[in-house]
Amino acid sequence: MTTAGSRLTKLLLAVAVAGLLLADAAVVVARRDAAPATAPTPAAGTVPSADRRALEAALPELIAFVEEVRGLRFKEHPKVELLSPADFEAKLRADVEAEGDEGFDGDAFVGVLRALGLLSGNLDFNTLVEAQLPDVLGFYDPETKVLYARGASPTPYVKQVLVHELAHALDDQHFTLSRPDLDDEAGPAFDALVEGTATWVEMQWYDSRSPEERAAIDAEEAGAGGSGEGGTDLGALEELLAFPYIAGPRFVLALLVAGGTDRLNAAFANPPPNTEQVIHPERYLAGERERAVPPPRADGPVVQEGRLGELGLIQMFDTAMTRALALRAAAGWGNDGYVAWRSGAQTCVRATVVMDTARDTTELLDALRAWGQAHGGASIQGTGPVTFTRCA
Repeated sequence: MTTAGSRLTKLLLAVAVAGLLLADAAVVVARRDAAPATAPTPAAGTVPSADRRALEAALPELIAFVEEVRGLRFKEHPKVELLSPADFEAKLRADVEAEGDEGFDGDAFVGVLRALGLLSGNLDFNTLVEAQLPDVLGFYDPETKVLYARGASPTPYVKQVLVHELAHALDDQHFTLSRPDLDDEAGPAFDALVEGTATWVEMQWYDSRSPEERAAIDAEEAGAGGSGEGGTDLGALEELLAFPYIAGPRFVLALLVAGGTDRLNAAFANPPPNTEQVIHPERYLAGERERAVPPPRADGPVVQEGRLGELGLIQMFDTAMTRALALRAAAGWGNDGYVAWRSGAQTCVRATVVMDTARDTTELLDALRAWGQAHGGASIQGTGPVTFTRCA
């Protein structure tokens, strides 16, 4: 549930899962007949020259591996930069602050999460982001075409981070993955394809390593990122933000089973339109279409609008019932739309949801009533489509 096309919310997504940051969904897929890439010259960094030489020596193997797994070639030499932890975090913070100047309403974003029961307390968006910055390990910047990794030298784990980011850079050169027109359902679904692909490549790298190198990666990974002490508890939001990294690899595997890398590459041209099709890859492969949904009415100036999707419903219901019941109640999602407006100090959200069948609608209503009782202040109307409203 992010604002469509916002790099800032993608930054939050990445830092929240201590993952491998794709600063903007800008990733690309290459062709076998493209000219093979030679070793690039790393961008000037703040690591010692000996470590920079070690990076130059390591990159040809990493690049060749990513190209082999993806079945694609770099069109241009990827730009790679290692930064010390302090410089890396300064670069990341500068990017976040720059994004904050582009009109993103972090307060509205947090308000919507609170109204949906996904966030409690007095946290603001900047606090959510700042608390997680120490845990980011790498990212690819689609504007400068530079990928960054936190680390003073190309250790076994830093190499694995670089493999993930090189997969993003390779994909970015073939399919423009900066797609600001995607809404807040198509956006996370596309992110799942992007991150699922890079994670699949990364795991292929890990599996190809010797037992000794895998042990070194595991040991370094265990101590990577922030200390974890005094961090911000994101609660249900953490799983929501981790979605591309968790559901993405499963989605990508389903594509590979269905048609190999050709089917995976085709998905970048025709990506899943919603999180439902990522959660249920068979529906994407079958070409399932979304149902029409009437737009909900706002009772004030709209501060945010979008779609909750099956993922959003799961996260909502997960706060009020068992995971099994939440999954079942959301599984018949057909489409939805929501609007948010401010009412005094509160943010109000109204969503209209269409399900696939009458039985799905009954299960949705039961789950919404349980969710409303758990959080209070919710009103529910209709029997298909269903509209619910809550302010918090």
